[in-house]
Amino acid sequence: MNYCRHRGAEPAQGCGNARRFSCPYHAWVYDTKGQLVGMPLRDRHDGFDLSPYGLVELPSEERHGFVWVVLQPDHPIDVAAHLGELDTEIGELGCDKMQYYSSLAEAPLSANWKSVAEGLLEGLHVPFVHADTFNLNPQAANVDLAFMDAIGPHVRWGLPMFGQDEAHKLRATPESEWRPEESIGCIWLISPGLLLANELYGLIYADLTPGFGLSEAYLRYG
Repeated sequence: MNYCRHRGAEPAQGCGNARRFSCPYHAWVYDTKGQLVGMPLRDRHDGFDLSPYGLVELPSEERHGFVWVVLQPDHPIDVAAHLGELDTEIGELGCDKMQYYSSLAEAPLSANWKSVAEGLLEGLHVPFVHADTFNLNPQAANVDLAFMDAIGPHVRWGLPMFGQDEAHKLRATPESEWRPEESIGCIWLISPGLLLANELYGLIYADLTPGFGLSEAYLRYG
């Protein structure tokens, strides 16, 4: 965690590459593994052991192109078990082969984070709230045809990515020839607050976290 073990300031600032990170508050110095390797006036404190004061390490795992983290030290992590039936489905999105488009945005919200998640899992508001953006996508014409599946603690929500004419053609096509991965847009809410949405132009992700109060939330998306 990017919090100095002395007084909680952030040793790593901004973006880039570095071999050492010096806390801006009292100049405690950490290496890339989070170990405390230096501090001012150390020569006046003979015998002071730096090893217990490294940055707190959180359990993490890289899977399906994402780094998953548990916000509790020493807690076990098993992403495949957490995703359950969705593990294969998320893997088939191919996120590990996608090119990251740096458009990360962050927004504080005056709402409970669970209410925000519920709002992202219905499309009836799209023609009114997103008239000049998402409403321009072809699938916006089918917001009343959405489906929702509860999969353990997770949710899959989706709707067709084609218009009414294509829907009539699909009815005349044998079900064995359907290609849902090419014709259905989905949003996955991965418990507790990760949303993935496959769009015609790529994949959108959003990370929802609670704020300090019941009516506060924080949204990061890109």
